[in-house]
Amino acid sequence: MKKVYKVLSSVALAGIIGTTTLGYSQTPASAASVDKTVSATEKAATTAPAAAVKKAEQTLKKITGTAYKLDQGDSLGGTEWSYSVKKSPNSYVLIDSKGKISTASISTQKLTYHIQEDKLSHTSQSIQLNAVDSSVQRAANAVFDKMEGVDQGELSGVSLIKKGAKQVYEFMFVDGEFGTWIEIDKKTLNVQSVNARALADDLFEKDQEVIDKYEKSIKALTEKELLTQATEQAEAWLGVDLTGYKATKGAFPSDRVVFEKKGAPTIIGNFNSDGVFYSIGVKYL
Repeated sequence: MKKVYKVLSSVALAGIIGTTTLGYSQTPASAASVDKTVSATEKAATTAPAAAVKKAEQTLKKITGTAYKLDQGDSLGGTEWSYSVKKSPNSYVLIDSKGKISTASISTQKLTYHIQEDKLSHTSQSIQLNAVDSSVQRAANAVFDKMEGVDQGELSGVSLIKKGAKQVYEFMFVDGEFGTWIEIDKKTLNVQSVNARALADDLFEKDQEVIDKYEKSIKALTEKELLTQATEQAEAWLGVDLTGYKATKGAFPSDRVVFEKKGAPTIIGNFNSDGVFYSIGVKYL
C-alpha cells in the first residue's frame, strides 16, 4: 500500500498533547451561566436528578477515598449528563438518570482515577524520567527505528498506568506538530501500544469535500487488506504475530479495527486513508 503521511495542524496537536492517549477530554457546559428565569423543564435539561448526583458522588468517594461534589452539568441527549467536579478542574463525570457512572476521570495531585461503569478501570500518574529504569527507556526509543515517516522528537512526559498488578509506562514524544505515544510494560518490556499522530490524516478545518473523500477511502479498505497491513506493523512495532487473527471494522469510529484470535490478546488499531495504521496496541484496559 502506498504510504502517504499527512500533517496535523499545531492547533490540533495542542488538543492531543493536552491529554495522554488514555486520558479524557471533556468540557461540560456551565449550568451556572443559565439565566435565573429559565423554566423547570429547561433547567432539568442540564441537570441530572438530585438523587442521581448524590449516588454518583458516593461512588466517587468509595473508589477514590475522597469526597467530591459534582459541579456544572450538561445534558447529553436527556438520558446522560456530563459534570465537572468542584476543586478538580481536569476532572469530569458522565452519569445516567440513576446515578450510574458510565465513565469518569478524577485528577488529584498524585493520581488520575479512570472509572468505567461504576468501577475503577485504572490509574495514571505523571512521573519523572529518572524514576524509569533505563531498560524501559531503551525499549521505547527502539520503536522509532521500526517506524517509517515518524521522527522521534523530544520526550515531553512519562506516565505510569496501573491496572491491577499490571503496570505500563507511557512515553510521550513531540516533534514539531506531531506527537507519538509509546507504552511499555514495566515487567516484560514488551511494547503495549504505539500511537504516531504523524501518520494520521489531517482533517482539521478541512472542507466537506475533503472529509467525504477521506470517509470514502476509509470505507473502501477491506478487512483483509487491513489485516495484511496490520500484520506487518504489529510485528515491527509490537513484536506481535497476527497469524490466525480475524479483523473486524467498527462502525464508529470508522477508522477503528479490532483483531481477535481465540486464546490470544485482542489487538486494536486505527488506520489512515491509505490503510496504514497510525495507532495499534494490545488491549489491556
